[in-house]
Amino acid sequence: MGLGTVDYHLLYGDIKLTLEQEFLGFEIYAKDKSYGDLLVFPESASDIPGIEGEKTYAFTDDYTIDLSTVIKDSGADLDFTLPMASSLRFMHLFIMQQPEVMSRIAHILSSGSGGGW
Repeated sequence: MGLGTVDYHLLYGDIKLTLEQEFLGFEIYAKDKSYGDLLVFPESASDIPGIEGEKTYAFTDDYTIDLSTVIKDSGADLDFTLPMASSLRFMHLFIMQQPEVMSRIAHILSSGSGGGW
């Protein structure tokens, strides 16, 4: 519960990228990182300083990026493909268009815990 009778609900996008690399069938590298909605990091989006008891709702998309080493006459290159921006459903630009986000907002507003208007 926040100040007085106000409840605080934090809805945010959380795009998680995992980088993986294999060599001869063995995983030699794996690293994952959360980038929030690509504008606001989840550490910031999931907290209101000075407020305790806020409710957080992370809308998460997980993407795996396969890294491969390409050997050339001139040396070695790292090859990978990033997801298209239009496929990142929970990035800052697209999050409010997603049905599950709209549904959560409607539920918060209709449940009485979202505060009356």
